[in-house]
Amino acid sequence: MSPLVVMAAVGVIPLLVMEEQLTSSTAVFWLGVMDWAIWGVFAVELAVMLAVTPNRKAYLRCAWLDVVIVLATIPLLPYLLASLRIARLGRFVEVMRLLRLLRLAALANRAGALIQRVFGTSGLGWLLSGLIVLVVVSGTLFSFLEEGRNVPEGIWWAIVTATTVGYGDVVPASGLGRLVATVLMIAGISFIALLSAATAARLVELETEEGHEELLAGIRGQSNREREMREELQEMNERLARLEDLLGGNGRKPD
Repeated sequence: MSPLVVMAAVGVIPLLVMEEQLTSSTAVFWLGVMDWAIWGVFAVELAVMLAVTPNRKAYLRCAWLDVVIVLATIPLLPYLLASLRIARLGRFVEVMRLLRLLRLAALANRAGALIQRVFGTSGLGWLLSGLIVLVVVSGTLFSFLEEGRNVPEGIWWAIVTATTVGYGDVVPASGLGRLVATVLMIAGISFIALLSAATAARLVELETEEGHEELLAGIRGQSNREREMREELQEMNERLARLEDLLGGNGRKPD
């Protein structure tokens, strides 16, 4: 997965948080620019892949979620539908804007290759780094969302939430805070499960490699012994042949 797409998908959460906290006209303008930029990353990636792939129909069948993300999260779409009076619900724009959370699904849609890397030697480092970054970012966002909470308290809450310990001493009260908590809990459970699976797989792999090395060493030792035995047998045959020649020459009668 492109790092730019990863950053764009993760950027959805702070965008929603800042939209809730910042209401000035200047902030709204730049948040709109940020929203368009995030959407543009997904749109450009989809356009590039359609341009370079030899079979576009097959690619669209595999990347249907990317198509849904690009079409359903256009920043102008909620306002366009509201202006056309397609929907008259008062909170229709806000509900449509929440569809931008679909961009987070792009991470899960491309997680297959990442999961395979996780079970390698370098994958554990990526997994641990991702968990640390997720905890720090979520804790920082929590400190901004919840009044009277500082960043250390937010990071403590993120650690407790990600590990599903749930002491309950620090809990979110706002809707967006609970949204961040939900994402963090799901991600934390997934990360811990993958870490446990990767550790177990690595231990089995090391044990298997050790067993293979012992087996190969035994096979090499057996081959060496067989080669030595063949050489000794060949040497004995040569000695026997010389002895027969010697005995045959001594016993021959003169003409």
